[in-house]
Amino acid sequence: TMSRILGMNINLLIRNVFKTVGGAIYLWFLSPQFFGYTALSLGLILAINFKYGIFSRKAAATEQEQLALGNQIATEVLTLIRTVRIFGTEAAEKTKYVRSLDHLLRIGTRQIVAYGTFLTSASFLVNMTNAVCLLLGGMKCLRGEITAEQLTTFLFYTQFVVESALASSEQVANINTAVGSSERVLLLLRRQPNAHLL
Repeated sequence: TMSRILGMNINLLIRNVFKTVGGAIYLWFLSPQFFGYTALSLGLILAINFKYGIFSRKAAATEQEQLALGNQIATEVLTLIRTVRIFGTEAAEKTKYVRSLDHLLRIGTRQIVAYGTFLTSASFLVNMTNAVCLLLGGMKCLRGEITAEQLTTFLFYTQFVVESALASSEQVANINTAVGSSERVLLLLRRQPNAHLL
């Protein structure tokens, strides 16, 4: 499952990066001034993506650790059910498990809020870039500096580049989440056995 998720996200990331770079080069040839506005937006999207990627990776690792803790509590209680019942600690064990699930819920809520903030801010930048280019391009068009066809072409490619950059950002976030989820497993796989066991 992990290899399939990473393979798909890396495939989409490569495709979207090529679309972003190719479209940006074409934008530069169309109008260096408008390209500057688009490049500023792309830089902000990348900065937001970088921050969200770090958070997403840490949150996914924390979520996996908390999920493992909850599973450990449940396994211990179910394995030692007779002992738990003899000592009458069912309520205490249930409280421990519910606390673990509540912590997992808080982690999930933070991830949802962070993803919503990331997506909202990046989408806002996409729309703001289009609005600024349309406003400035419309003013140039009214002054006769560019034709309506040139403005339409530039707006189309601006939308193309910025949407591709946003899609690339989402793929990087998905990759970071997948890597964060698997960090603990990879850490355990890298551990060397004790010398006395060999």
